Amino acid sequence: MYAAGKTATVEFALRWQSAVASHNERLYYERINFWRDFFPGTLGERLAALPAGGVASQSFAPGELLAAYTRQPYTACVRSRSTSKCAAA
Repeated sequence: MYAAGKTATVEFALRWQSAVASHNERLYYERINFWRDFFPGTLGERLAALPAGGVASQSFAPGELLAAYTRQPYTACVRSRSTSKCAAA
């Protein structure tokens, strides 16, 4: 269990592949709260146990965190002060 007030600044480095490219992303978050925020797998426990400057990593199989992308029809809406128009795209 986490201490309710334990927070940290965390940089996430995400590496993933799509059908057309390899992707590397870095996301920086301040005030991550290990009691309040949700993390996949055991990542939350691993991060909370790290000393300042520590590193943790975890891998996930394709489809484990998110379902595979499927193209879905959507509706596009254009709004102005006087009208709103929507059409299937």
